[in-house]
Amino acid sequence: MKKIMAIMALALCLTVSDVAAKSGRLSRPILIYDKGELLQIYMEDIKKYHGDICPCVMVSFRATRLAVSELWKNEIPERSDFKIESSLPTDGSEDTFEFITRAKKRNDFSLNFQKGGKKPNMSEKNYSFLFTRKSTREQVR
Repeated sequence: MKKIMAIMALALCLTVSDVAAKSGRLSRPILIYDKGELLQIYMEDIKKYHGDICPCVMVSFRATRLAVSELWKNEIPERSDFKIESSLPTDGSEDTFEFITRAKKRNDFSLNFQKGGKKPNMSEKNYSFLFTRKSTREQVR
C-alpha cells in the first residue's frame, strides 16, 4: 500500500518537474471566474496559500483541472458553480480546493470517509473526489 502511494507521488513529481523545466511554471493555470473577474490560478499560488506543494496539493490541483475540462469542456467556470465531495482529509487537499473554488466558504465542500479512511489509516481509496457542476447537476469522479 505504501509502495503504491510512493509511486503515485513520484510520478506526480516527475510530471511537475517536466512542466517546470519547459515553462518555468509548475503547471498550466486553472482559469476560473470570480464574480465576473477572470482569474488564472497556478500551483505556485496555492503554495503561497498553503505553505508548500505537497502530493495532496498536486493531486487536488490536477483533479480540479480534469473536472473543469470534463464538466465545462471549453467554457471557463464560475467559482460558485462548484460542489466538491472529497475523501482526502488533508490540509493540502482542502486548501487547494478552497483556494481554487471557495467551496468550503460556501458550504459546498464535504469530506466523505466511506471511500477511504481517516487519518492515520488512509489508503489510495482516499484519493477520490466527486465534482458537481451545480448549474447543470453534472458530476465527475
